[in-house]
This record gives sequence, C-alpha cells and structure tokens, in this order.
Amino acid sequence: MKRVLLLALLAAFASPSQAQNTAQLPAHLNRLTDAVRTAEPVLKRGAVAAEPTARTMRKAGVTPRRNTAVAVTEIGKMANTFATIGQNRIQIACDPWTGTVAAVHRGNDRPGASVGNTLLVRYSSNNGATWSALQTPAQGNVSNSTSPRYPVVFLYNGNNTTTPGDVKATVLWPQVVPYAGIADTWGEINSVNMGIGNTGKVYKRFPQPPNWSIPTEIMVSYGKKQLYTIAEAVEPSNGTGTGGYHFIISKDGGANWEPLNSNLDPFWSDSQIPATASGPYSPCSDVSMDGTHLIWAYISANVENGSVPYIGENHQIAYVESTDGGLTWPTDPTYIALQDIPNLPAPLNVNAGLGIAPQLLIGDLDVVYDKNNNPHFLVTATTDQNPYDPLASGEGPDILQRTFSLRYIDSTFMCEVGRSGSSYYLNRIAQLGTIRTFRGSNMTQGSDGAYRAETKYHEPHWAVSGDGNKIYAKWIESDSTLKFPYARLALGTNGDTSGVAYLDSVHNCYVAGRHIASTGEDMGWSPVKKVTSSTDVDVKYTKLAHFAGDAGQLHIVYTEWGIGENVDDDPNNSDCTMWYIDGAQVDAILDVEKVSDAPGDFHLGQNYPNPFNPSTVIGFTLPKGGRTSLKIYNVLGKEVATVFDKTLDAGTHQVTFDGASLPSGVYLYRLQSGSSVATRSMTLSK
Repeated sequence: MKRVLLLALLAAFASPSQAQNTAQLPAHLNRLTDAVRTAEPVLKRGAVAAEPTARTMRKAGVTPRRNTAVAVTEIGKMANTFATIGQNRIQIACDPWTGTVAAVHRGNDRPGASVGNTLLVRYSSNNGATWSALQTPAQGNVSNSTSPRYPVVFLYNGNNTTTPGDVKATVLWPQVVPYAGIADTWGEINSVNMGIGNTGKVYKRFPQPPNWSIPTEIMVSYGKKQLYTIAEAVEPSNGTGTGGYHFIISKDGGANWEPLNSNLDPFWSDSQIPATASGPYSPCSDVSMDGTHLIWAYISANVENGSVPYIGENHQIAYVESTDGGLTWPTDPTYIALQDIPNLPAPLNVNAGLGIAPQLLIGDLDVVYDKNNNPHFLVTATTDQNPYDPLASGEGPDILQRTFSLRYIDSTFMCEVGRSGSSYYLNRIAQLGTIRTFRGSNMTQGSDGAYRAETKYHEPHWAVSGDGNKIYAKWIESDSTLKFPYARLALGTNGDTSGVAYLDSVHNCYVAGRHIASTGEDMGWSPVKKVTSSTDVDVKYTKLAHFAGDAGQLHIVYTEWGIGENVDDDPNNSDCTMWYIDGAQVDAILDVEKVSDAPGDFHLGQNYPNPFNPSTVIGFTLPKGGRTSLKIYNVLGKEVATVFDKTLDAGTHQVTFDGASLPSGVYLYRLQSGSSVATRSMTLSK
C-alpha cells in the first residue's frame, strides 16, 4: 500500500504546482514591502512624561492603543512590566524534543502597596499552537515568597526523550530582603522545580552566604546534564553588590543549586574592565552542549574625552571563556573590534561601529554556542557615526505642524559575528531602518529646545536547534522613527489639560535563521521574516526561548506596558499584558553549492548516501537560471521541509539536506525550476 501511495505521489509531483498568489520575497537583505510608512504629524511638544495609562489617555480624549494587528496569544496580565525587563532574563522556554513550551510572568494581584505577589506559568504541548487556560493569581501561583521579581524559566528533558512526562520546569526569581541601616535590596534567589502543569513543586533557596542578586537566564549542558545560571554576589552585611559574578549550577534538573566554584571565586569581576572602557553593556552568556565551554560576553564601550559616545567604531565585543567546564578562566577579556575582522562586507568595511545606551547600560549583543563549540555573537553594526535629530528632518517652519520622513535609512545591519578556529567573520543578516530609537519616550531635549533620540537597542536574541546545527536570530525594529506622537495630557495646577507630547515609535519583531554548515554570501541566512504587524502597540521587551522547535518554531513573548483592563493612574500598577507571538517559524536551510557553470539538461540526481542518517547530498543541473526550489514531502504528501527556494544560475549544483529533526521513513524530494519539475524518493534511517 505504501509503495502504491508513493508512486501516486511521484506522479502527482511530476507537474508544477499552481503558482501562489502571494509575491515572492525579494533578494536577501531587501526590506519588506511595508518598510516605508506614511508620515504623520507631531501634534504637541513639551517635557517628556512618564508612561501613560488608560485612564489618563481617556481623560485626554486619546484612545488607548490595542493589540489589534498582531497574531498573538495572551499569556496573562501582570501588575507591571518590570518582570520582563532585562536582556539576559528569559521568561519563555522550549523543549524541542517534546514540543513543550512554558512562559512565566508575575501576577496582577496588588495586596496593599505591593505590585504583584505571585508567579504564574502557562504551558503549550504543541510548540505554541494552543496553550493551557489563563490563570488567576489565586489559581496558579507557583511562588512561595512575597513580591517575587524578575522570574526566568527553563524546561529540562534530561535524556532528550519524546515523552512529555520527562520534562521538568524550573523557575528562578530574586527576592528583596532587608538589611540593617539601609533600604531593602537584593539578597536571595528562590527556585521551584515541578512537572508540566505545576505538579509536584519542590522549593529551594540558593545557598548563602554570599547573598545573591538577580539571576540571568537558565542555560543547559545536556552533555554534563547540568543547568546553569549567573548571579552577582551580594555582601551579606550590608546588601552591597560585590561586582563579582558566579556560575550557579544544578545537577538534578533544577531541584537543587550550588556555586560551580566551591571556593566562591568569581569567574568575572567588574575590576577587569580597563580604565579606558565602560561597561559591561548587555552582558550575556552561554554553555556549550557538551559543557566544556562557558562564555560571558558584553560590549566594552570606549571612553572618549571623558564620555561614552552612543555609537562608536572603538566600541568592541568583549568576552571571557572557559574551555574546561568553568574550572579556570582567563584574567583578561578577549576583544573583537569590528574593523579588525577580515573581509568585512560593504558598507561595513569603513568605520563600522557598535551602538549602546550609556544611561541604561544596554546595547545590542547576545551569544550562543553551536554544536562545534563555536560562539556566535548577535550585534547591530552601523557606519553612521553622527547624532540624529528626528525632528530636524521634518518639513515646515512650525515644529508643532511638521510632518516627518519617518523611515530613516542608514548603513545599519543586524549582524552575526562568528568565530571559526582562531579567526572571526561577520555576516549581514538584515539591513535595519535605524539604530536610534528603542522607545521614543526616552528622547532628550537639548539646550536649543529640540529633542534628540538616544541610541537604544533592538533586543537581539539567539535560539538554537536541539542538535546545535541551526541558529536563529530575533530582534525588533522601529517601523518609523516617530510613528506618531503618543499624546499624554498632564493636568495642570488649575485643572487645565495643556499637556505634553509623548513622542513614541512602534516596533515590530523580525526573525531569520541559518544552518551552521551553510556557505556563500552571508553564510546562507534565510530571508528576513516579520512575525508581528502591529501598527498601534509597541512590540517591546521581547524574549526568545533558547531552543527552537524541531521544525524551526521560534517561541517569542513581548509585553504591552500599562494599557490593560485596569485603569489605575499609577503606571506601576496598571495591568500589563504578556503576549506570545503565534506562528513564528523559520527554515534554517543549507546554502546551495555551485559545482559547475556549464548548463545541461534539467536533471535531479539521486541523493547520496541513501539511506542516510541524518544528512545527505542532493545534486541537480539547470539548463538556465531562474527561481528554483527543493522541497521535502512525507509519503502522505505533506511538505515537511523547504531545503531552498531562491534564484539560481544555470549549471550543476548540490546541497546537503539535514534530516535530524525528522523521523525515520521514506521521503520525496521535489525540484522545480520554472516549468520543469522532477521528484525522487529517499530513505532516512535512524
């Protein structure tokens, strides 16, 4: 029966499929069709205000922004958004072997003057397609302390099985504690380890002394079967941060935690920052899959004339790395200056720099290891070294009536900086519209009265496939420099509503991916995919789960600040909603290698080896250039992978297909170029 079905499918695939009505994506790095937005006027100008709330906007006659144009699922409401702030704290996790996903957030309960005394976790068993029911703080609280802060979550599957019951969820959170003679500050880290659905909860506290500050994201080595996080040590006598950072590990899937270095020697200290530099900006970390390599990376900003520029070609990527499982660490960081990387692609080969926000100690950086223990850094690089005044680009004599060119394009790119052996390389992933606005409300007013946007960040995060063969990038980008003036009218002393302009920008979320074995221009990065399309709500404080699903599903949450069902005047106590982005999925495909320029008859070769596990080489010949695709189908005719879909030249080509994420069985691979189609079968045997 299977053979008959296979023959029928081969016959069906012998003719080209009907063309889709949607336009094909343009060439790599070309922006999407909605990249340029219509300009909108600025209504008012004045002092920058705090975050508006639903009530103050209604008083001002402004309709609260709603999440109407984004395909999302509501995870839950919080008392405030602070729980999701922090580049290296991740509130969503994925187990790629079972497709289980978990998201954690603070509850929106407000007993007394508090801003949330509960932690809530929701689960999906099918890579985010559906979620467990919304919970109230009374129903689903997993915290055993008052006012838990900044939670992080991880899903651990010790033997990488496909059994959901083998997956354990771990949540870490810091706790504010009192110290004699000073205000309350950070002092302890709590944990809960439990089964999916919050069953069998086991509570623990990190061992003390020392006391501990906020933990980072949870990392894993399945080779050593250990979980890792990082926390700064706090002096128990007075609550002061020591500037020394420690890896804290769990050897039992998150139930118990202990310092990796039993002597409590920090692997990193702020004293390692030289006097000529500032930072660390956006510190991030990862652990290799085999547990031999641990890395701590940050942006080291150069101090120039006593200050730190927002954008500078002398800003560098810095990192310290242990290659013996964290037992020993180098004294001095390794620095990567963009201009020292060989063969930089244009236009980044001239004066490329990194951007930071000095007042917030943030920049654009994340790091991840692939299966070969090579680190990949995700950064924003730009050749634009000049301050940018968005209001100066407006047309019209009166600033209150100006319209603006809201899509300011410069030579700015989201980039991968990788290490291969002892050398470094840079790949462009996507051209960005601007490096300058994270949130327009943080613009500063100069002595001349004009507002100038400060350099913010694009919230870059990496994800990796379970086998370490594929890496995925996520970032946000403003659709405009000033999408619209978000008016928040402040009540004056006489009750009038003469107000201020809350200059804002709207961001959306973008993703891309590649296979680490890819070659060619920009190392085979996929076309950029825009996974939100919000026109009213700023997609910000985005977090990406460390692992992608087995078919490239990317699990992303973001937070809507202060516009919820509650209409409190206090922005800290306004309902804040966490959203999960539906359908964020990327094919991280291998690039196509050209074997010969000589054209020949249209031909699809038999894959080799066959049967294969997990990868095989597929060769083909094209008589002329054109749009060409190679897709994989199971015996039921369902498409399971797109190996590539791009414009190729005439000649002979080959590509390696990786079937690590597929089960054993017979598959069809179908080549189409123009009106020519060919299909063959192959066998994956694991």
